[in-house]
Amino acid sequence: MRKNVVSPVLFIQKWARTHLPRDAPIAQLSKRLAEVTVKTHLQHRFVPNSHVREIVTSEAVRIELDKSNYSTFRRIHKDPVTTEDYSAYKKILTILYLIKKPSKIRMFVSYGVCDKDLPLGIHQTSNKPHCLPELRSRSNHSARPIVFRRRDYTDDFFHSQWKVLAPVFGNHEERRDRPIVLEPEVILPFISHSKVTRESGFGDVYKTEIHPDHHDLGIASGNVFAIKKLKSPDREAFNQEATVLNRISNKRHGHEHLITLLTTFQYDEKFHFIFPWADADLLEFWKRHEQAPGGEMVGKWIIEQCRGLADALNSIHRYATTSGTTLFNAFHLTEQVDSDKKKRLIRTDSAGNDHHLRSLFGRHGDIKPENILWYPSENSTGGHGVLKIADFGVARFSTVNSWDTHKTGRIPNTDTYRSPEMDLNGNLTTACDVWALGCVFLQFVTWYCGGNILVEWFGKRRLVKDPQQANMETDTFFVLYLEQGKRKAKVKPAVVEVIETLQGYQTCTREYRELLDMIQQDMLVVQQQETPTQDDNDTSKFQDALSSNTQSRMRLGGVRRKSCGDIWRRIGDIESIRDQEKGLTRIDTFVPASPVAESHYMWSSKPHLASAMNALEISSGG
Repeated sequence: MRKNVVSPVLFIQKWARTHLPRDAPIAQLSKRLAEVTVKTHLQHRFVPNSHVREIVTSEAVRIELDKSNYSTFRRIHKDPVTTEDYSAYKKILTILYLIKKPSKIRMFVSYGVCDKDLPLGIHQTSNKPHCLPELRSRSNHSARPIVFRRRDYTDDFFHSQWKVLAPVFGNHEERRDRPIVLEPEVILPFISHSKVTRESGFGDVYKTEIHPDHHDLGIASGNVFAIKKLKSPDREAFNQEATVLNRISNKRHGHEHLITLLTTFQYDEKFHFIFPWADADLLEFWKRHEQAPGGEMVGKWIIEQCRGLADALNSIHRYATTSGTTLFNAFHLTEQVDSDKKKRLIRTDSAGNDHHLRSLFGRHGDIKPENILWYPSENSTGGHGVLKIADFGVARFSTVNSWDTHKTGRIPNTDTYRSPEMDLNGNLTTACDVWALGCVFLQFVTWYCGGNILVEWFGKRRLVKDPQQANMETDTFFVLYLEQGKRKAKVKPAVVEVIETLQGYQTCTREYRELLDMIQQDMLVVQQQETPTQDDNDTSKFQDALSSNTQSRMRLGGVRRKSCGDIWRRIGDIESIRDQEKGLTRIDTFVPASPVAESHYMWSSKPHLASAMNALEISSGG
């Protein structure tokens, strides 16, 4: 009679064996997870998010929890553990599969420690040898600690969790300057990550392929990005560069010829920026063409790119914002308020709130071919690509158009493209960028006429001993000399000679001769040592220029070198001359992307086009 009696314990164990999956799937799932792990550039392995979703489903969590509830005699006498959201434990179960302990899912569910509480850190509560370490959430301090019965289980869980916690980099438009802070143990989902020769003054640049499951950066270049790692862990230096990049990357201030910041993160105590990958910088682009490229479309493309770069730089030089005090805080600026409220430009947002237009002068500080990136683009003229200004590591903003290097220290920019003011008086303005851009433009024309061979020859022609560099030979575009005991500067004779030589090239058409004249007369102009007046530095003048519909124009420091806005207009005139010669009617399709772009688009310009047309009529006998 007693033989036919089945104890409750045996009954439940038998039911579990017949109704629940056997342990075989555990080994299969563990093996499958091991097979789909991806190797990183550092030979670490991680499980991509898509495989976690595919392999470890909510149903798998439910099955393992049921098995854990009923598979042992010890748990029969306890109430079964359940949850209304099995999906909240998929990563937890994935980790348990990796260490082949899926039955431990019951402890996590019963304690309410789920995926959002990851990662878990190891905490030793006592130095006593019999005291087991705890796993505690690093993000949720109210979560209950997890204690395994064996120390090696704790270690295995801690180390294996990083395989399923590889970060996902997203494009959060208004938060690009707030870095994602990554745990030091995190496995970066970088399939490849190699340092390139292209180097920033304050950081190293890497060409990086990010696993497609682990980014949502929404660009057409696939999974390859440029990652700039700052050399210094200084938070203030990061804040300044990140703030500038974030502002010029948003929809309001974005520009086709300015680089776009995608996101930022902090890892291993270093700050990182993620950008779209550029196939080359301008210097490398030139090197790919040793001989003159030739062709009418290339010539047209170069002039269009020069105009776009001038406009992009001008949007930095004269920066208008109504969106708050981000830049003011980043650069520790104090807003200058005009007492005459009528002179303030007021903008109204969608909620009806009034905002004063804040006016800033910005300076890039390191314009050079290496900081102008080339991106392929089929939509560009001739499909030759788009040039974008990059590397804002030394960019600065101020309420006045002046930076005194005697107070702030020498700006760590490239000697080749430094302006004469740096050596004469140390008082820098936005015009220093214009000088550097003029140098780049001249090299660009040199490349168009004679290829990279001529560019390199031009560099050698400029080599002279530089007293500012311990009499070492430098290839700057100016030279210092003494006149009546005073230091002065002039454009190097080699630069003047090259301009004259280029004008005799067959490929140097009328529009390129006009471009060379502009470079010589408007950009490579040695400033008079004139201290900017209060009117020149007063941002209220800037506000007047932005708010006025008249053809008023603000002077920058009382200098003769033209502004980037002037250069942009002058190149537009040159393009019009070209089209006029071809019998075309040119319609300027430029659409101002920001208040500052709109302002310099409306300001008056010298009548270069009219005088050029008169010259054409005279030469033709009209």
